[in-house]
Amino acid sequence: MYLSFIARRLLQTIPTLLGIITALFLVLYLAPGDPIMFLLGPYYTDDAYEALASKYGLDRPLPIQYFDYIYRVVQGDFGMSMRSSIPAFPNAIRYLRSSLELALAALIFIAIAGTILGAVSALAPGGRLDRVIMFISLGVYSVPVFVAGSILLYTLAFRAQLFPIGGRGEPSQPLDILWHLVLPTITLGIRQTALVARILRSKLIDILSNRPYIVTARAKGLGEMKVVVKHAFRNAMIPVVTVLALNLGALIGNAAITEVVFNRVGLGSLLLQSVHARDYPQVQAAAFLFCMVVIIANLLADVAYGLLDPRIRYE
Repeated sequence: MYLSFIARRLLQTIPTLLGIITALFLVLYLAPGDPIMFLLGPYYTDDAYEALASKYGLDRPLPIQYFDYIYRVVQGDFGMSMRSSIPAFPNAIRYLRSSLELALAALIFIAIAGTILGAVSALAPGGRLDRVIMFISLGVYSVPVFVAGSILLYTLAFRAQLFPIGGRGEPSQPLDILWHLVLPTITLGIRQTALVARILRSKLIDILSNRPYIVTARAKGLGEMKVVVKHAFRNAMIPVVTVLALNLGALIGNAAITEVVFNRVGLGSLLLQSVHARDYPQVQAAAFLFCMVVIIANLLADVAYGLLDPRIRYE
């Protein structure tokens, strides 16, 4: 039953992927500017233009370019980067590792901190601690990512010198990499932590006060902690899982800003640089990977829904 549920979700991603691939081709084809002219710059000649257009297949009719593009993408081939003359897809994967490292660290931070703060607030609604947490979460959610990063960078890295100012750390030293991740992780995840805390608080309060199965569990003599953890918390996590899944794509996107603030390389910064340079193969490869991350995150969210609430997978 559950395997068929997952199989249906996988099949539903096929038309989505085809639509994404087609959109990437058309958007970049219709984008203003000529990448060949950009590459040649002051060295433009008719012969050089024709040679480069032939090299990248831009001199063929649009339908032929499209079907050739689909054929290559299915094989994982997005062509060569116009800017660096290396395969675009493997290069994007190399940059994706750094962004995923940061995004997953931020996602873990959001899940842990947001869940703890939301649960603490929900267990004593209207209390002093609840009001403090909600007030701080509202203020934090109002702060843009680059502002939060600049504040943390100035106070904790530059002034207090508790953390590195930037970079990714020494690849051969895992602890150094983790230490360099602390401030970017907080920067990237702090706004969504506030959102998760508020959503979980609202859902928990609603479940604990209105749902018949909570009244029944209490009537059976179960302790309040068991009622919260076993019955209320599991159902309250469904909207939280939705937020976390949807925000994984947003985290990859916002990682570009964080990477600039903390001088890290990643998929976001690669995408921005490639768009500026009109490096179409690299833009397509990076954007495709970005979309794949979002699709996989939503697929995992669907699987998590089925684990949290059996009614969803039975439907």
